[in-house]
Amino acid sequence: MEKIFVIDGGYDGLMTVVHGYYYKKWRPKDIVSRNFQRRLDAEYFLVETDTEGAKKVIAAIARKISSQAADICLCAFLSEDPSIFFAIYNFLILGFAMGADITYYRQNPYALKTIDAARAVSREAERMIQFARFTETENGAFYADISPKYNCLPLLAPHFMNRYMNMAWVIHDVKRSTALIYDANECVLTETPKERGVQVTPSSDERLYRDLWKSFFKAITNEQRKNPKLQRSLLPLHYRNRMTEFKD
Repeated sequence: MEKIFVIDGGYDGLMTVVHGYYYKKWRPKDIVSRNFQRRLDAEYFLVETDTEGAKKVIAAIARKISSQAADICLCAFLSEDPSIFFAIYNFLILGFAMGADITYYRQNPYALKTIDAARAVSREAERMIQFARFTETENGAFYADISPKYNCLPLLAPHFMNRYMNMAWVIHDVKRSTALIYDANECVLTETPKERGVQVTPSSDERLYRDLWKSFFKAITNEQRKNPKLQRSLLPLHYRNRMTEFKD
């Protein structure tokens, strides 16, 4: 009977399974989170997250494989693909055996899946950096709401902390009810209330700048050279509903 390992859904939980491969001789046939669909033909093992063991694995990835492999694993994990846990697990087991070459080893199906998932999440993070629109609120803080395809919010922190280091801002993932909150000193990732929406009141200057930006956007539009198909390829419709220039 296949043995399926059940983790809490967190990154440390997954790294605990990798740690167990070497120190407890764990050999899972699959890895799932706790909200899984139970099968009758499998045995389930509930994994208790070992934070210290997980830290050792995370440090070892960068040290024994490469920092690029560490980035790939984290980005792939944020894809939220239910099957990505087992792919990352196998990617790391193979990576510890062959070293940095694993980051280019697309012949292995688990490595291929992990690398492709990481690439998709990284691309989505780049889009969020490009398309996020901040609103200045009445209290002087800046607020941006996003709804990315993948859980790439944690990847945005370094860019915006560097870009707006002296400003207080919030980037709110409304799809997952999470937010990055930065007070011009420290940045934290936190959950937001799901039962009610976030009400943001723009400052008077913000309302003025919104109108000016929309007017500029309309003024530079050349109706005769409109190419909707090209526009959608460069800026998909999915991202437009949260961008100032496309709001009524």
